[in-house]
Amino acid sequence: MASQFFLILLSTSLAGLLQAEGNGYAPVRNVHPLQYRGNEKPVFLKEENANKFFGRTKRANSLFEELKKGNIERECYEERCSKEEAREAFEDVQKTEEFWNKYVGLYQKASVSVWTTGSPGSGGLLEWCLWTGLCCPPFLAAVKRRYTNGDQCKPNPCHYGGMCKDGIGTYACTCLDGYEGKNCESVILKYCKLNNGDCDHFCKPVKNGVVCNCARSYVLGDDGKSCIPTEPFPCGKIQVKRKKRSVDSFDKSTSEHDGKPSELFNNNGKSLESITSTTDGPNLHPQNGTKAPKGTENDPKTNMSPNLNVRIVGGNDCKLGECPWQALLINEEKEGFCGGTILNEFFILTAAHCMNQSKTIEVVVGEVDREKEENTETMHVVDKIFMHNRFVLATYDYDIALIKVKEPIKFSKYVLPACLPDVDFANDILMKQKSGTVSGFGRLHERGRVSTKLQVLEVPYIDRNTCKLSSTAMITENMFCAGYDNVTKDACQGDSGGPHVTKYKDTYFVTGIVSWGEGCARKGKYGVYTKVLKFQTWLKRTLRQNS
Repeated sequence: MASQFFLILLSTSLAGLLQAEGNGYAPVRNVHPLQYRGNEKPVFLKEENANKFFGRTKRANSLFEELKKGNIERECYEERCSKEEAREAFEDVQKTEEFWNKYVGLYQKASVSVWTTGSPGSGGLLEWCLWTGLCCPPFLAAVKRRYTNGDQCKPNPCHYGGMCKDGIGTYACTCLDGYEGKNCESVILKYCKLNNGDCDHFCKPVKNGVVCNCARSYVLGDDGKSCIPTEPFPCGKIQVKRKKRSVDSFDKSTSEHDGKPSELFNNNGKSLESITSTTDGPNLHPQNGTKAPKGTENDPKTNMSPNLNVRIVGGNDCKLGECPWQALLINEEKEGFCGGTILNEFFILTAAHCMNQSKTIEVVVGEVDREKEENTETMHVVDKIFMHNRFVLATYDYDIALIKVKEPIKFSKYVLPACLPDVDFANDILMKQKSGTVSGFGRLHERGRVSTKLQVLEVPYIDRNTCKLSSTAMITENMFCAGYDNVTKDACQGDSGGPHVTKYKDTYFVTGIVSWGEGCARKGKYGVYTKVLKFQTWLKRTLRQNS
């Protein structure tokens, strides 16, 4: 009954509008709007109203449309998109949430069938008026908004328990104590993303502030912020004094994956026969392990390589104790071919593609000069290898593996592990730093000789979009770029599997694994690294189940 009453009122108002002459409109016949079906004399609009009908033209999808990277204009304005499509375009949870909360309001309108049947353009003049709102009387327009606006609080856009109040085309959040912002989202920004909440290591938001936590081998101090070592050789803490020429001079000069590990060999540690040997990587030949014979750096055999691809160029010598988490993988010919990162007494983190480079593997730690005995080196027999079961040789996706040694590594100021960060700390703090540090025994330049001394280099983090545009190979969400555009500094052949660590408050945390690159230090190209934060669940479970 009520809807019929509104229709009568609207019909009367509309009939009077159509009879009016002047004001830029052509006269029309007195016709009941409910009887108008498009075969009467046309109604002309003013230019300003006519322009309101112009919108975005929808482009036809091409054959490779789904292979293109996400584009908000194409996905969400030319078409209606899902939240997942928006997330793929932004590649940022916060930006996606901010966009989505505004975007859904545009499409939460109910069908115009509240007023009349059909869809825009298929009904009569009455439907056209109601859809556009150009000729709705003000009191009817308010009723129309009530029926077509939808509930802005379903689903609840307010974070952290905030209460949502629906409005016309908008909503308001009432936030709990300690949270603020349109969607009550500012707690992380305010407390943890800003100066890490003053925590030495890990920061977690709570109702009225933050709670700090520490990495393995540390305990939280009485102030609730600092992390105090509980062992003589805690992770990530360099205990020798660095020379001024080291990598710290850089500033002056310039999705959780839960795959189960694949166990490759065990107990005897002698054979990798089940692993096929390969020197291929992604289509652009990312870095594979190359041989670094001790004492034969001038051998012409080591100066030539069919690979131009495996990932230190332009680095400095890393002195004893300056890269204490560095491990070197040795093949059956007693030659170094890949690197690794010490995580604890038994486990070495490395690249999955390095596991295809030798029939047998041994691990050396405490090594900084392949031609010289420092009395700090120890050789370890491999007990087991755990390679991520989703590793893709063709693209080097999921390029991560763990090596377990038979006998525990003895720590000293020259040999100790790097710290393993939690996901939020790595994503929000570590990878927002200006740079990280890589090290290895790889080639000193593309096609050049292998270094006999451990090299170290500080490399800046590269914006993800720049990273993607720099390469014709696929950069997946499990990878990140670091390096220089026009400076000849990079990881190179033989550095694969080695550490990428990031310093925060004098503690070094594992952030990446040297994986691949297009040549070494080429202009416009960067080193590509496995993003360790993407594999925290896999790492922690594998370490726990096999310790």
